[in-house]
Amino acid sequence: MDNNTIDDQKSKLLEVKNLKTYFYHEEGIVRAADDISFDVDRGETLGVVGESGCGKSVTSLSLIQLVPQPHGEIVGGEILYYKESGLPPVDVAKLGSHSKEMRNIRGNEIAMIFQEPMTSLNPVYTVGDQIVESILLHQNVRKKQARAKAIEMLNLVGIGSPEQRVDEYPHSLSGGMRQRVMIAMALSCNPNLLIADEPTTALDVTIESQILELMNDLQGKFNMSIIFITHDLDVIGKMADRVIVMYTGKIVEKAKTDDIFYNNKHPYTRGLLNSIPKIGANKRLIPIEGSVPDLKHLPEGCYFVSRCPEAMEICINEEPPEYQIEDSQTAKCWLYEKEKEELM
Repeated sequence: MDNNTIDDQKSKLLEVKNLKTYFYHEEGIVRAADDISFDVDRGETLGVVGESGCGKSVTSLSLIQLVPQPHGEIVGGEILYYKESGLPPVDVAKLGSHSKEMRNIRGNEIAMIFQEPMTSLNPVYTVGDQIVESILLHQNVRKKQARAKAIEMLNLVGIGSPEQRVDEYPHSLSGGMRQRVMIAMALSCNPNLLIADEPTTALDVTIESQILELMNDLQGKFNMSIIFITHDLDVIGKMADRVIVMYTGKIVEKAKTDDIFYNNKHPYTRGLLNSIPKIGANKRLIPIEGSVPDLKHLPEGCYFVSRCPEAMEICINEEPPEYQIEDSQTAKCWLYEKEKEELM
């Protein structure tokens, strides 16, 4: 093993290789995450973008073995979690969902903020009880110490009067405060990786800005990595170091954030960017025509072919491979085969 490989392993926290998560129904197989590969470095924020139904949430749930049962299953691939630098990784995909090792990782070392805090928080328990439960499950502390930690976390995420709020129920808090409670719960055990699944979707723009700023501040304080999942590329521009773009259960482009915005390579990525309204811009928005195809009845070739303004004949019949554009950028599109031929 050369020195570069050793350095890569030291900086790497998570490595996903050829992940396949399928759902089995009477009408057919839904390949919600199909041959997904990416990695996350320590202290990095990885953005995951795409329309609804493109596999973003299923991929994130696979990482912590929470794929909905009984129809969902991880059928292939590896999820390598490098718990400590220099030590062999743990393959999360091989752990049972209810195994002791998986329970120790989930919530303790890899935590998740879910999309809607009102449905994620239990309405019959106080927010303090729910944070305390998480701390007691993973930390070797007494209940009094766990309560003190819960108050400390509520204060850390910017909730005023935390000694009072710790005994309140979710319904008595605003949407922004409930989201802060979810962040406090996720960070209560100092995880190495935080998965944020559209954490600002239900919030107005002012509260959204506050939550994003809070997450950036806490990332620096806890020195954690973040996987930030959203359909909003504007949010990605504020949060992510690198981005993966998903469509119909596949990654169609990977790149540094600046390249996604200013040097993007996939027609779908360009379509997403053209759909973003810009303040002061006079030109009309250009929507992506059509809709995401039914995952149970996908076309033979490129899954984006019916919506792509640059589609070619080969796109109809053959699925494109992943092309390496630059050292840190890939695109799954036949356009780059055409470019190679033109250069020869």
